[in-house]
Amino acid sequence: MPDHVHILIEPGVRYSISKSMFTIKKQFAHEANRMLGWNDKRIINFSSAGEQTFVRLREFVNLHHPSYGQKFHWQKSFHDHVIRDQRDFNHHVNYLHLNPVKDGLVKKPEDWPYSCYDAFLKGDLL
Repeated sequence: MPDHVHILIEPGVRYSISKSMFTIKKQFAHEANRMLGWNDKRIINFSSAGEQTFVRLREFVNLHHPSYGQKFHWQKSFHDHVIRDQRDFNHHVNYLHLNPVKDGLVKKPEDWPYSCYDAFLKGDLL
């Protein structure tokens, strides 16, 4: 989404939700600011799964913010929700996929290029 993000994560023993969000937000902001010309440091090496995310980020920034003149920063907080059961999980997955449609960015979920919708349909995710 142009002004926010929705993600489903399952924190492990090693990383709490707060630590996971801190890491995601820090690395995303660093990479976004580097692409926007605000950071001259080296490119971070990510795993292949993480690299796919940052390839999408590069495409998004180039497409939607070519003249973005301000440094990228996140809001200080985030909202979380604990998934209660399979029905709740399905509801949130559907919400994630339909959010770009609801906001008028695309007509169908599969048209949003920054989503995992195609992989979800193929059974590659979740």
